[in-house]
Amino acid sequence: MNFKKRKRRAIRFEIIPMIDVMMIMTLFLAVMAFLPQFEGALDTQLPQAGINEKPPVAITITIDQKGMIYLEDRSYTQIQLLEKVKTILIKTPTVPIIVAADKRLTYEQVIFVLDSLKTAGAKRIALATESRLMTN
Repeated sequence: MNFKKRKRRAIRFEIIPMIDVMMIMTLFLAVMAFLPQFEGALDTQLPQAGINEKPPVAITITIDQKGMIYLEDRSYTQIQLLEKVKTILIKTPTVPIIVAADKRLTYEQVIFVLDSLKTAGAKRIALATESRLMTN
């Protein structure tokens, strides 16, 4: 029996793949750090629904927990909102309007805004919800 000693290869650390991995991790963390800012600047909690469809391009009216009304990230009173929606509907009468009302609001506050939108001439109004997984 002839046993020859094999030479072991020296352990080498490859630096290039480690740099690649670190670069990808850095990019991932940078993107994830700023992602929550794009979810929405206003603090609202939407009610949940079983089906959540993505609407076409629409006007979004947000009502926060305090009852403040926002359109295009600008605060409006009830009368100002009525006038702004009227001018928008003159240009595009079939534009859908989405009302994103905080779930902690009273039903009356949401209905008050919906009535104002109908008075302004809005025909296509929807309520925004968060999706939830339906389990049986």
